[in-house]
Amino acid sequence: MATTLQAEKREKSGKYIAFALRKIGKIPAVAYGPALKENLNLAVNQKELNQILASGVRLLDLDIGGQKQMAVIKDIQHATIGNDILHADFRAINDDTKLHLTVEVTLKGEAAGSAQTGALIEQNLHRITIECLPKDLPAEIVLDISKLEVGNVWFVSDLPQLPKVRYVTHAEVPVVSCRLKTEEVEKAPAEAAPAEGDAAKTDAAAKPDGAAKVKDEKKK
Repeated sequence: MATTLQAEKREKSGKYIAFALRKIGKIPAVAYGPALKENLNLAVNQKELNQILASGVRLLDLDIGGQKQMAVIKDIQHATIGNDILHADFRAINDDTKLHLTVEVTLKGEAAGSAQTGALIEQNLHRITIECLPKDLPAEIVLDISKLEVGNVWFVSDLPQLPKVRYVTHAEVPVVSCRLKTEEVEKAPAEAAPAEGDAAKTDAAAKPDGAAKVKDEKKK
């Protein structure tokens, strides 16, 4: 079931109108794209939009005065302080519009190599760009790592091939790896070489008393 966001047309725009909307719990927005003859200035419910963003949904239906329009969340503008939503952009699309979106990459299972002491599983890619039609959009890309061994690196080319979904991210980008943790061996600091003056003192201290006496007798 598609996610629906209530929206209403607004005739006026400007910072004062936007401020007034946010005071009553609404966010100024705009819808544009191949499915529309002209851009639409909208106002959407702030609470509903926050819930949709938190769920990770990107594709939704805008309910504009009882008429539904499929759209993609294209851009969200946040306040510099407080992170409140200031504005939202929606790209209105049709059923045959090809989408370029990023979706989450989720690891599933326990890697075979993780049973080895000191093994570390590192996920290198958390989001991937894909191309597909709206009806084929996956919520996420799930990768089963149960056969991942120590020393293995899996790439985008190793992700499951989904029908009618194309990975736009380069095939040789690493997704996940399994390796052994490297222990840092703490080296003892090398003994500092004595200073030139200190070396002279050390040599003098090391000479026997007899040697000093011989030098004194020669001087006499």
